[in-house]
Amino acid sequence: CEASISQNPSRSAVNTKTLRPRVNIFENESSFLLEVDMPGVDESAAEVIIEKNLLTIKGKQLPVNRENYRPVYGVTDTVAFERTFQVPEGIDREALSARMKNGVLEVTIPKAQQLQAKKIQIQAG
Repeated sequence: CEASISQNPSRSAVNTKTLRPRVNIFENESSFLLEVDMPGVDESAAEVIIEKNLLTIKGKQLPVNRENYRPVYGVTDTVAFERTFQVPEGIDREALSARMKNGVLEVTIPKAQQLQAKKIQIQAG
């Protein structure tokens, strides 16, 4: 006896949504750190673009393909994430870095020397 799961093809749907991802922003003396929630997005489908004073973060959930299976039915919401931030003039654009882990994109934005706090030694006399 062969089991089968079927669905009327007219009931399958693909919807596309663009969402603003949730973000946590942290700062220390030498850099800013952004944690951007983009569930279902991996590093090959994410982008970090800096242009002038704007940092744009984009990501898209890729369709799920199961090896050794063919699609029978699915209601698929294609989700795209996008958010833009204004960054200060004095950042070190060349040292900007990003890494994706478990659907969270971490973007580190180092401050240029002129933005970093500097403690001045006070001398006696």
